Parts: sequence; structure tokens; C-alpha cells
Amino acid sequence: MKVADSEWMAYFDLKAEDITHQYFQKEGYMVVAMVADRMGRVVLLLPQEDYQKFLSVVRNRFGNIYASSVNGALVEAVQEWMGKK
Repeated sequence: MKVADSEWMAYFDLKAEDITHQYFQKEGYMVVAMVADRMGRVVLLLPQEDYQKFLSVVRNRFGNIYASSVNGALVEAVQEWMGKK
């Protein structure tokens, strides 16, 4: 069974060939990671000005803008938004 382009990417028996969306086909390393760690992914698109402001806030809070810091900031924001904090 193929996973449709917009369905939840943490499908229980996900295989690399199941991921058909063109974005993920170009970013092959993401396909491997999604299959290996079974964590959901969200691609967030921001206007450049907002993106730069966000990175500035991440740098001020975490001291850097490493992927782990950006991910941490986004996880905190999502959890707060969902009311889990």
C-alpha cells in the first residue's frame, strides 16, 4: 500500500519506496531518517523575514542555531500551543 503524498509520514510499516512526494524524493537523506526513527515530520514554510527573526530568537535562547536547537524551539512551541506545558 502506497502512502499518499499528504498522509501522515510515520506510517507503521513505512518503506523508502512508499514516500512519493517530490520534496522528499529530492531530499533522500530525510527518507532514510523517516523510515529509521519513525518520528513524524512537519515542514514549516515561513516568509524570509519571519524565518530570520525566528532564527535570531533561537540563537538568543539556545546560544546557536544548530538543528537540535531549532527543533527544540519548535517542539516547545508546538507543545505550548497544544497545551502540554
